[in-house]
Amino acid sequence: MATTRPARSDPHLPPEEAARLEAEVRGYFDSVAPRRPAKPPRSDPSEDAGTEAGAGAHDLPELRKLRDLEAKPQVSRFCLSPWWYSNS
Repeated sequence: MATTRPARSDPHLPPEEAARLEAEVRGYFDSVAPRRPAKPPRSDPSEDAGTEAGAGAHDLPELRKLRDLEAKPQVSRFCLSPWWYSNS
């Protein structure tokens, strides 16, 4: 008597039955999956919206000093070339 090896592959379902079972299992896992809140879209804030809206919320002394310095015209206190240097 010849002995035969056992089949090592799983039994296959017909394609229609496999599709139905897949849809059923997928539906189950979709229903029990936790829902994540939708993230807001990323967009660059406009330049003037950040300074106006954030001024009251972030009233830091350093920020006020920076805005005061930015508003003032810059005056050069130093001579860029030494007094002994001439372009001639």
